[in-house]
Amino acid sequence: MMLTTAIRARLPLIAIRTNDPLNIGKVLEAYVGHPVTPLAQARMKTMIISPTLPTDSVSYVMGDYPIDPFRTFSDAVEHNACLIIVNPEEVHPAMFDAGTITMPNAMIEDFVGEYAPEDADCYSLEAALRGSSFKEMVELAKLAMAESGAFTAEAVLKVRRERTVLSSGLRLVDTNQHYYAPPQELFDWLNVGGRLFTANVDRVIRPRGLLFNGDPGTGKTSAAKFLAHSLRLPLYLLDVGGTMQKYVGESERTFQAALMQIEALAPCVMLLDEVEKVFDNTDDTGVSRRVLGTLLWWLQENTTQVLTIMTTNNSDQIPPELVRPGRIDGAIRFEKLTYAQALPFAEALRKSLTNVCEVEQAVVEQELREAYRKCGLWSQAEVTQAVIVSVQCKLAESLKE
Repeated sequence: MMLTTAIRARLPLIAIRTNDPLNIGKVLEAYVGHPVTPLAQARMKTMIISPTLPTDSVSYVMGDYPIDPFRTFSDAVEHNACLIIVNPEEVHPAMFDAGTITMPNAMIEDFVGEYAPEDADCYSLEAALRGSSFKEMVELAKLAMAESGAFTAEAVLKVRRERTVLSSGLRLVDTNQHYYAPPQELFDWLNVGGRLFTANVDRVIRPRGLLFNGDPGTGKTSAAKFLAHSLRLPLYLLDVGGTMQKYVGESERTFQAALMQIEALAPCVMLLDEVEKVFDNTDDTGVSRRVLGTLLWWLQENTTQVLTIMTTNNSDQIPPELVRPGRIDGAIRFEKLTYAQALPFAEALRKSLTNVCEVEQAVVEQELREAYRKCGLWSQAEVTQAVIVSVQCKLAESLKE
């Protein structure tokens, strides 16, 4: 974290931003590792005339900085002190801008350890709370208990989907699925890459991401949900189009802000859906190319625990530099189903539907045979639709009776 490094380096004036000023003291202490001294505004006014920062101290003040920041800067250098300015109106040139701070992971772990039930999945719960402030973490825990009756990762993520404000283009995705049959390649990756991603290994060893390639409806987005659910991590959709803004330079800044928030939310899975439609080289303004450059740099240099999943209906339309080794780890091809493959998929889906098992397997198979003669190979979405149609028709008949 840049704030920890800046304090360790004893930078004289550091500007930070937070949406939880009430708990900033305990958050800063977690970053520093020892108590941090709050300075009252009245004392700050006297420092305009005669700055007196304690030697070898780390202090903080709320609101705007002293009227004479250059003099305070000199005083901090002389006394080897570090003064943190919380939520200044603007960052003065004498300050180091440490940006928006989030709650340290150690505080999240302590909170979960104290308040989570004994049988809780602490890893998933900690991941669900990442990126929140201390105030938000307490609120999420209480709201999860009120709505779901349990302080669990699923309950926390449900609350966050309903109330958390994310950067433009960023959305928390529900990973619960009624039924999904992943390809064997996805299971194989989870057995190796999935274990390495969640383990405490060197970032060079940790997987970076995957490309899911296949025709529409073959289960690529569902596979991203399955992957995140299997890894016990939240899934965030980064809609690049949603970051596009009206004014010059705003799109790049909005996209960069979304990536920075993803880093703060790590560990997590990030989904870039249908990337060939985003970077198709038809943008004459150059915005897409600049956004692509930002993404390429981030994929290459990002060190946080973020697994990037990209989906495409046509891998030939993707810029080759987007999926080269070092940015993602490989690709999984999603194929359509033959009739022999569609039958067990349809039967498993039929059995998973609530209160419709009285719809006979033969009814579903008949629907499949009739549709298969028209379509040939099937996507999972087409098989699912055929099952739903056959069930709807049968149930409609029973309701007439």
